[in-house]
Amino acid sequence: MNTLIVFDSIKTICCVILIFVPFDRKRVRARWAKLVFFICGIVGTGRGVFCLAWDLGWFSLGREISHRLDVLLYHFVDGLILGFLLSLIFSGQLTGIKRASDTKQPPNTALEPTATAPSVSTNK
Repeated sequence: MNTLIVFDSIKTICCVILIFVPFDRKRVRARWAKLVFFICGIVGTGRGVFCLAWDLGWFSLGREISHRLDVLLYHFVDGLILGFLLSLIFSGQLTGIKRASDTKQPPNTALEPTATAPSVSTNK
């Protein structure tokens, strides 16, 4: 089996998984991060399916257009996806923030209030 076919299949599966990552209910992410996940997943899946069909020989292209598509797909599209993923990593949105309901803190059962109100002075 051709190694390009294996790598394209793995990339396509990872990009399909990337589409569904932001919908995890255990983590909170910003709206822009969910959109970036979705765009990376759709663009990566389209690229993977196209490259997989190309590697399997479902269509053949001329030498000039083949070179142009190779440069476009492997440099531009991969760089775009890499840039989006790096923006998620550096912003901390890749992992998201755990929801407050998932933390294992016991509820407050103390009889005293947890905060004191500031005292108001009535002396004038």
